[in-house]
Amino acid sequence: MTDEVGTLVVRNNYLQTLALSLAERKGLAETGFLTRLMQSLEQRGLLDRAVEFLPDDVAIAERTRRGQPFTRPELAVLLAYAKLTLYDDLLPAAYPTTPISPANCPQYFPREVRDKFPDSVEFHRLRREIISTNIANAVINRGGPPCVVRLIDETDADVATIAMAYVAVDESYSFIG
Repeated sequence: MTDEVGTLVVRNNYLQTLALSLAERKGLAETGFLTRLMQSLEQRGLLDRAVEFLPDDVAIAERTRRGQPFTRPELAVLLAYAKLTLYDDLLPAAYPTTPISPANCPQYFPREVRDKFPDSVEFHRLRREIISTNIANAVINRGGPPCVVRLIDETDADVATIAMAYVAVDESYSFIG
């Protein structure tokens, strides 16, 4: 199973790198939402921009005026915070209490384990954590660091509703990942 586990890890690394590249490509268009993400994290006491070497609002305004978007290292920090925060928000939500299924955790376990021990996989004692991790990674990798803050601002939906909507769309269109 070592090769399959290695492939799964590399795929996750690839998707995260792709998410960074897409966020970088959006450039200045995402500045407002990235700023909103940082402000939201600060309000919750989860982020200290100085500690993470992230620009303050004045510096962002000046950089925007000069046409300079967030740097890739800054985006990497925000990507990590977005995933960790979404994971923490999903963990107590009702959705992660469902059994692990191919739909909500398609490739977490190697195929041999899924085939030989389907009940153990489906009712794994860490299913809440596994599902929350899988959904957080998928949502942020697909939508970029500010996507949840953006959707909350635009729809007034809560985090669990946004995550369930993502899962429904993912299952409908078979995005996987």
